[in-house]
Amino acid sequence: MKKWIAIVSILLVSCQIYNGASRDKLIYGSSVDLSTDFGKAYSVLSTRCTACHIQFAGWSTQQDWVTNGYVIAQNLSASKVYYRLIGANLGVATEDMPQNSVLSIDELADIRRWIQNM
Repeated sequence: MKKWIAIVSILLVSCQIYNGASRDKLIYGSSVDLSTDFGKAYSVLSTRCTACHIQFAGWSTQQDWVTNGYVIAQNLSASKVYYRLIGANLGVATEDMPQNSVLSIDELADIRRWIQNM
């Protein structure tokens, strides 16, 4: 039993879980440079997506988005995140994101610019 407690304690201490639905980012800050194309896109994604898609909260590099299959560099139509944000059918569909909301023109432009300039 002591062995399991020690293992769990080590895991808890060594793993920092970032909860996008909490106020962690406000408390701990972010290491993302918000002046870059990715930083601007990350700001949109972290404020508009992570409340429902908690896994996105830990994706703080461009490579995270590419590795997880949500972004294809310089290819908007093949980038899952962009496709879902503009609307799969360019209208209202169940897979359109964010649900019950619409990104502003500037927010969508930030995402588009980031993907195109990768």
